[in-house]
Amino acid sequence: GRDGEDDGDRAGAGQTERQTSVSSVDGLALARAFWETVGRPMLEERYPAYLGRIAAGLVGHGSECYGFDDAISRDHDTGPGFCLWLTREDYAEIGAALQADYDALPATFRGVGRAPTTPRADGAGRRVGVLEIGDFFEQITGYRRALGTAHEWLMLDEATLAAATGGAVFADPHGAFSAVRGSFTRMLRDVRWALVSRRLGMIAQAGQYNVPRMLDRGDPEAAWLSVGELTRAVASLVFLLTGPSSAGYLPYYKWHFAALRRLSRRMGSSLPGAVDDLSEILR
Repeated sequence: GRDGEDDGDRAGAGQTERQTSVSSVDGLALARAFWETVGRPMLEERYPAYLGRIAAGLVGHGSECYGFDDAISRDHDTGPGFCLWLTREDYAEIGAALQADYDALPATFRGVGRAPTTPRADGAGRRVGVLEIGDFFEQITGYRRALGTAHEWLMLDEATLAAATGGAVFADPHGAFSAVRGSFTRMLRDVRWALVSRRLGMIAQAGQYNVPRMLDRGDPEAAWLSVGELTRAVASLVFLLTGPSSAGYLPYYKWHFAALRRLSRRMGSSLPGAVDDLSEILR
């Protein structure tokens, strides 16, 4: 995630200046273009001494960070915007002034305006703007730094880790932000295999054992819930076996199938047929 690099298979590179319709807007590409067209020039003009120390990108919660945004998801907490991440020292020196300059940037870009902001994406939980690096990761994960122990890793679910490591870094000449972000992808080997073991156990318990038992018992609601547990376990297993450093993490439940479909098309994906098998089971 150094200057100009994109982390992972993200849509958005090579986006043209032409805008079609709001329904066709790629949120990550819009954020990148807004940064390059409006954000970077603002920093070059007003904060030249800090330009080599500020990271920019779009990481965190939100479908646009996963590349899954569409017309339906753009009714709240979206629009032209990006994150500017500062070290603690730089944030103390210029954080307030830089936030004021960020707030003064155009509210509409390429015909796209800002959608209403929900309370969970406002204040301390804001998704864009000027953010101190440690505060940013603490707000998402509860930790300001890289995870060091197995206990810490096991305290976090995969959706949390997906939010901390998804999206894209547009620029990070200093490298401080990318160093912390990258550390969340380096899951301890023993933790990864412990989670793989748990997922295999749930697949056997919920899918192979309890689905037929609940159907035999005449309890279709319990059978449906068992299928849900099976689906979550298999989706997690595919990501864990492929590896967080390569595949990232499984996002929260709404995006399980979108994430699985995308991962199954990638070279080196483990169990690429699992998504079709799960679709058939659910049908």
